[in-house]
Order: sequence, then C-alpha cells, then structure tokens
Amino acid sequence: MTLLMTVGLLVASMLHERAKELRAANSRLAQSEARLVGFIISAHDAILSIDDRGLVRLFNPAAERLFGWSVRELAGTSAERLVPERHRESYRERLRGYLGDGMPRIQVELTCLRADGSEVPVEVSLSRHDVAGRPVLTLVARDITGRRIAQEQSQRMNDELERRVATRTSELTRTVGELESFCYTVSHDLRAPLRAIDGFAQVLVQDHGPGLDGEAQRLLDRVSGNARQMAALIDGLLELSRLGRGDLKCRPVDLARVAAEQAAIASHGHPSARIEVDSMPPAVGDERLLAQVLANLLSNAVKFSSRNEEPLVRVGAWEESGRIVYYVSDNGVGFDMRHASKLFGVFERLHGPKEFPGTGVGLATVQRIVERHGGQVWAESEPGRGARFSFTLDVAPQQ
Repeated sequence: MTLLMTVGLLVASMLHERAKELRAANSRLAQSEARLVGFIISAHDAILSIDDRGLVRLFNPAAERLFGWSVRELAGTSAERLVPERHRESYRERLRGYLGDGMPRIQVELTCLRADGSEVPVEVSLSRHDVAGRPVLTLVARDITGRRIAQEQSQRMNDELERRVATRTSELTRTVGELESFCYTVSHDLRAPLRAIDGFAQVLVQDHGPGLDGEAQRLLDRVSGNARQMAALIDGLLELSRLGRGDLKCRPVDLARVAAEQAAIASHGHPSARIEVDSMPPAVGDERLLAQVLANLLSNAVKFSSRNEEPLVRVGAWEESGRIVYYVSDNGVGFDMRHASKLFGVFERLHGPKEFPGTGVGLATVQRIVERHGGQVWAESEPGRGARFSFTLDVAPQQ
C-alpha cells in the first residue's frame, strides 16, 4: 500500500467519523427543536417573539386564543396591532428600551388589543436575547382579567368599608359628644338641688334640732349623708367623662416621686398606715393623669387595709418580658378573684358602703387613664390576704 493510499484511507475514516458526529448533533438539535416547538405549541400561556424591527416572528396557539389573531394574520406584521391606540407612543419608547443592550428580564402588566377591538389586561414576562447577532424579544403573556376583577371588587369593598367606618365613626363621635354633654349638663343641674337638700337638712338640725326626737335627727343625718354621697358620685362621673377628652401631654415622669407625693396625701386620713415607695424606673405619660392613678390606688389600699392592726401599703415596679409593671399592694381585706371582672366597672363594688365608703368610680377612672396610655391594669387578691393592683404603660414621649 502506497503512502498516498494510506493517507486517503485515514482521511476517509476521519471524514466518516466527523459525518457521524454531525448527524448525531443534528439529530439532537432536531429533537431539542421538536421539544421546544412542542412546548411552545402546548403552552397554556401566550408566547410571541418580536424582532428588532418590531415585527411578530413567533405566535403560538395560546396567543391566538388570547388575542383573537391567527398566526397567518399576525406573523411578519407590526406588534403594534396588539397595542391600543392610546398606548402606542409609549409602546414605541418602551420597545426601543427593551431592545437596547443589557435589559434585564422583567415582568409588567399591560393592556392589549384583541382582534375584535376589545381590550384584555395581561401580565407579561419579557426577556431579550440575540439571534444571528440581532436582538429578539420573547414575551410570555397571561390573561389577568380575573385578577383585575377581584382587585377591583376588593378595592370597592375596601372603599365601601372605609366609607362605612368613617360614617359610623362620625356618628359615634357625635353620639359620644352628645352623651358627654348630656352627662355634664345633668350633673351640673343635679348639683344645685342636692346642695339645697343637704343645706336644708343641716338648717333643720341646727335650728330645730333640740325640738326633734332622735329618729327625726337620724333621718335628717341620712338625708344629708345621701345628698353628699350623690354629690360625690356626680363629681366622679364628671371626672370620668373628662378623661375621654383632651390630648395626653406625654413626657418622661419620675413615678417614684409622684408616688411619694400621693402617698403623703393618702396617709393624712390614715396616720396608722405605713406606705413604702420603692425605687421605680421612670414612666412616660401625662403626669397629672398618672398622679390620679396612683392617688386612687393608694386611697383604696389604705382604706381596705385600715382594719389591719399594722396597715402596710407598698408601691413599686418590676420588669417582665421587656416591659415595666408598676404596682400598688396592701395587706387589707382582699377580695375573691371570682368577682375580679367587676372591679373596674362604674359603680361596681365588692364591699358595701357600710363596710367601706366610696363611690365605685375610682377604679373605673384608673382603667380609663391606663388604657388611654396604651396599657393594661389588673388585680390579684385573696380574701383576708390583701390585694395587688398592677398596670403597664405603653406610650412614646412627645417630641
């Protein structure tokens, strides 16, 4: 075999192997293209391609169903046919930007035009790639009519809800204002006859006391006492109604100092009571109202511990789960926790007026003030083992 024949055989063998590789590559490419075409044809979403001149080059069956155009009608024509007239100028500007270099894959919501002239909202996932060195846009579009309808219904429902809330809030504000005005007016109107009743009762005792028998004097004392009790109830109601009006003047408050001041006042009527004020972290709130909270709690504590041989009241605080809890405790008569839900109601009392005097408004006032400060108030007790009233505050200082 000559050298020339050997070289020829080698070249033929190499060409044969190369041809086999090319046939295999072409087969794989054909299979890949077939799978891609099958995917595009069977896809539920509309798929279309637009070249650098804005012409439609690919339009799958889902796109035909969505837009109402056939491939034969739209292929090779301007994609502007899918854009409503009012949006075409902005579409041209966007298209130039989309075809530019470095455009990321994006997702937008658009309004497209159907063949019958109707419009359809679509969500479009858009990407740019190069084919033979020229940019091509591939769009995957999905009809979002159902979503738009749901969004519009939700918006209408939200608008209606906001309108109803605004209306009810306005009505409630007006009603509350009318009730507060009524309460204030009635309370003021009631004060005059109560003062007259108390005054006349005292005049009768002073001027005609010697001529009255014991029962008559006792009855006049009861009339006078009940009039004063009613006046105290009215004052409590007026104070409670005033708590709902006006802005809070929230600042850092040295609650230990305020507690010491209120403790000194509370101990005047109960000199035997020992009141201990522990160190406490500063609070944030309206100092005048917080002083009222401590005044009411301390007044209750010394009152209900007054029958103890050594009345002891303590004011302090502890930290729990990142919040400060303030408290006022006593070693008084206590109460059954089964009735604790009644404590903060207006005129609700767990002890009768013959046992301990009071109006039943003090703890309701405490709750109103604490809640206006975004906090909570609660009580813990056992009969004969004293009680502890605790509260939290959750407001930010005003700048």
